[in-house]
Amino acid sequence: MIDKLREENSKLSQDVYELRNKADAESKKRLLIEEENRQLRSKQQWLEGQVRDRIEAANYFKNSAVRCLSRLDKVLPILEELRMDTSLDLDGTMKKRETLLNDG
Repeated sequence: MIDKLREENSKLSQDVYELRNKADAESKKRLLIEEENRQLRSKQQWLEGQVRDRIEAANYFKNSAVRCLSRLDKVLPILEELRMDTSLDLDGTMKKRETLLNDG
């Protein structure tokens, strides 16, 4: 009977040892996963910051382009008018030169 109890005690001790090893391995694995999770959260926050920065830059350039187009809408008609005036002046100047050359 004592031998049987010793044998059972030995088996139970072996079971406890195996369960402790398994629990330790699971605990280490959990710690590694938690650390990886922290690193991923940190990287995600950094990436979200990068996205916000890129959005701000895109909005800045979009607003700059809108301002430029708005100014072009004001300047282009003026330039077109100047071109037409210059063209008329050049035609008048050319006619005066031709008259002077023909008369001279």
